Amino acid sequence: MYTKIFVSLLFMVDPVAAIPTYLASTEGETRGERRRTAGTAAFAVACVLVLFTLAGEHILALFSISISSFRVAGGMILMMLAFSMLGGKAGPTKQRPQEAEEAIDKENVGVIPLAIPLMAGPGAMSSIIVYSHQDPSWQHQLVLIGIVAVIAVIAWLCLLSAELIRKGIGQTGMNIMTRIMGILIAAIAVEFVAAGMVGLMPGLGLGS
Repeated sequence: MYTKIFVSLLFMVDPVAAIPTYLASTEGETRGERRRTAGTAAFAVACVLVLFTLAGEHILALFSISISSFRVAGGMILMMLAFSMLGGKAGPTKQRPQEAEEAIDKENVGVIPLAIPLMAGPGAMSSIIVYSHQDPSWQHQLVLIGIVAVIAVIAWLCLLSAELIRKGIGQTGMNIMTRIMGILIAAIAVEFVAAGMVGLMPGLGLGS
């Protein structure tokens, strides 16, 4: 189960897709400045996802939203992201063109838009809340935090290696990877919606 959670979250964070924005936003910076930006982005991703791991359900309760309703909504967001990725794009739920343009002028692009919403976007946030709900035990929460930490480290390493990755696989390779991830995220989205619908209308699960 945890392998599936790790892989799905990694695909949703998708640090490779953040590389073009990272390179454009840090153009002209020194190597040290780029490293600090990469570190800030990875740390922000970890903080956001850990926050939603620990407090996600409380946030839903504050607005009287059931986990089943959130599963359906999260699945729809993931499906939108998946369709966009199948078209070779980062997706409208990731980053708007205006945010990409404004990023060049912002002092700290590590938090916005690299971490939020490019990597720790609505898809990753909704997914971590759903995964957190699967088991309320503190052991499960600790494992999820560990998974988030590993993904943050991977994101950090990807950004540090941005130039090598872009030269190594090229734009075509990045587009192929994005489309493959899109297919897998679409399948995860279907599971989210199906589980949410069964929770909202239990009669749907009688034949399963």
